[in-house]
Amino acid sequence: MPSRLQPVGILLLVLLGCGTHDNGSLRAPTNPSPSPGGVAAPQSLPPGGGSPAEAESPSGTSPVTAITEVLPCNDGEDACAEPPQEDTTTSVPTTAPQNPPLANPADAEAYGETEQTADCPGLDGPVPFAPLTKKPVCPPYQRPAVFFSPHPDDESLSMGGAIAEHVAAGRAVFVELLTHGDKSGILTVLGNGKSCDWHEGTHQYALSVEAFGMARVQEFLAATARLGVTGVVISDFGDQNLTPSEVESRISWWLRNGGEGLSLKGTAGGMDDQSKTGVPAHVDHTALAEALRRSGHNDLRLYLSYYAQSGLGTFDATIDLTAKGFCDEKRAALAEYGRWAPAAGRYAIGKHSMGTLLTAVSEACKEYIQKVATPAQ
Repeated sequence: MPSRLQPVGILLLVLLGCGTHDNGSLRAPTNPSPSPGGVAAPQSLPPGGGSPAEAESPSGTSPVTAITEVLPCNDGEDACAEPPQEDTTTSVPTTAPQNPPLANPADAEAYGETEQTADCPGLDGPVPFAPLTKKPVCPPYQRPAVFFSPHPDDESLSMGGAIAEHVAAGRAVFVELLTHGDKSGILTVLGNGKSCDWHEGTHQYALSVEAFGMARVQEFLAATARLGVTGVVISDFGDQNLTPSEVESRISWWLRNGGEGLSLKGTAGGMDDQSKTGVPAHVDHTALAEALRRSGHNDLRLYLSYYAQSGLGTFDATIDLTAKGFCDEKRAALAEYGRWAPAAGRYAIGKHSMGTLLTAVSEACKEYIQKVATPAQ
C-alpha cells in the first residue's frame, strides 16, 4: 500500500526521511527457489496440503518469529540522520538503475508481460502468471480463490494468512495487484541522502516513478511466491486513483473464466480507519470494496488492513492464524517488504512506508473479516 498519509503527513515524512519506522528488523528469508508449478518452496515453512482445519504449526522448522524488538527509529523522531562524514567515499551509485533486476534469478524476464493470451487460446485480456517462472496459468482452475490487492503489501498485511490457508486447502489461489503504489512518499525518501539505523548504507537512490513502481512490484512478487500462490495478475490502474469500474473489469474476467467454486476476496473500505485518530479508509481500498460488493457474487469476503495498529474498524470475525498454523507463512511474506538489497533492486519500501503496521500485524498474527451481503441479482 502507498504511504497512508495526508498532504501534511507526507511533508513530515519527507522532512524526517524515514517514513514510519518504529519496527524491528523484518527478517527477509533468502530468495525462494522455483519448484514445479512455478511457486516458491519456502525454506522454513511447511509444505502445502491438507484442509485448513487440519493445518498445524510445523515441527522441526525455524519459523519467522514475531517482531518484538523496536529499533530507535520511532514515529515522530528524526532517527534517519544525515550520512556520516566519513562515508563520502562510498561506492554506492547515486542513481539507481531504471530497470533494476527482479528479486529472484528466475525473474529475468520483465514482470509486465502479463498479456500472454496466445498461450491461453480463447481468453481475452491479461491472464495469471506464476510469480517465479512467469509462465501463464490457464484454465480450468481448481476452485479458484482470487485475492484483490490495491497496492503491493496489502495482500500480505490484510490477507496473507487467508491466502496461505487457501493454498494449503489445495485450491488454485491468485492475487490481482491493481496498482504499483508509485505515489508513495518513500520515492523521495530513497533519494534524500539520509540513513536509517535498521539497514546499511544511505538513501542515495534517485529512482524514477516507473522504477520505483517496479521495485514495489518486486516486493509483491517475492511475497506472493512466499505464500505459494498459483498465479498473479499485475495491473496499474493508478495509485490513489483506482475506480470501481477498473476493478470490475478484472472481476468480470474471473466471473467469465474462473469456473466453479470461485471465491473473491479483497481489502475492506469504508469501516477500516487508517489510524487511531480516525484517518478514513484509503480511497483505493474503498474503490475495491465497492466493486466487489457490486459484483453480486455469492462467495465474497473483505479484510481489514489497519486494525492491528489503529484498533478501529468494523468487522464480523477474527481469524487467529496462530491457532490455524499460518503465522509463519504470513510473516515470511511480510519479511519480503523489509528486504534491503539495493544492488538487487530491493529497497524495503514496504517497511520504510508502513513499518509500524508491519510490526503490529506480524505480532498480532490475526486477520479481520467483513462478511458481505451482496446486492440481490
